[in-house]
Amino acid sequence: MPVSMEGHRARMRLRAESIGAEHMRPQELVEMMLYYALPRRDTREQAHALIGAFGSVEGVLAASEQELTKVRGIGRRTAAWLRALGEMVEAYADLDAMDRPRINNMRRTDAFLSQFFQNADYPEVWQFSLNAGGRLLGGQRISDCAAWGEEEYLRDALSAALSSRAHSVLIGQYSSIPGDQFEHYDREHTIGYAKTLAAADIQLLDHVIIRPDGAHSMYAAGKLDQVRLWVENNSLREGYLLAEPEFDGDIYD
Repeated sequence: MPVSMEGHRARMRLRAESIGAEHMRPQELVEMMLYYALPRRDTREQAHALIGAFGSVEGVLAASEQELTKVRGIGRRTAAWLRALGEMVEAYADLDAMDRPRINNMRRTDAFLSQFFQNADYPEVWQFSLNAGGRLLGGQRISDCAAWGEEEYLRDALSAALSSRAHSVLIGQYSSIPGDQFEHYDREHTIGYAKTLAAADIQLLDHVIIRPDGAHSMYAAGKLDQVRLWVENNSLREGYLLAEPEFDGDIYD
């Protein structure tokens, strides 16, 4: 293996250890998964191809061996490894909720999303499904562009929220443009999607935009006041903006 590739892998592993896998980008996670199946090769190209073919890490790990081998650069051995890893992830889904990050107030949301988008360099929008206590159930990229509110994107996002049995969802968005204003497009489509979620008895907790100057919450800014009326008895939302003075940055406690 070339020295430069050894250095790249070492940096990737250090990044995973320092910020946690849940804050890494989809292609980075798949790239690292492939290290064990392709120990002496650059796996970046295959990782991008897999994400392109299946749309997400979840999609890659749910694919069959036959489907995986249709992706350029993925042979039978690599496909078998990914399928086995997928089965392990399915087992992880049965873990107790206490093993998952807790994102039940604004400070925790800020900490989680700031790390999640730490190395983002282009606009993207994600949906995070939460249980009634604010524990993370899973994440789904809605769009890798600012025009995230189109019907085909939100249809897939709703399907992901339903399949994860979400109690509430959080929308996280990265923008490279500083400022505390929310675009009309973002406000309009956030409200529209919140209505769709409410019809399925799922409440939109917040839409937070991470910018170079910090996190900006639509709910804290009063842009989502009407949303709270659409789903009754949501204790998670009622405590979302309350201060948690003892919070030390650990979203796993």
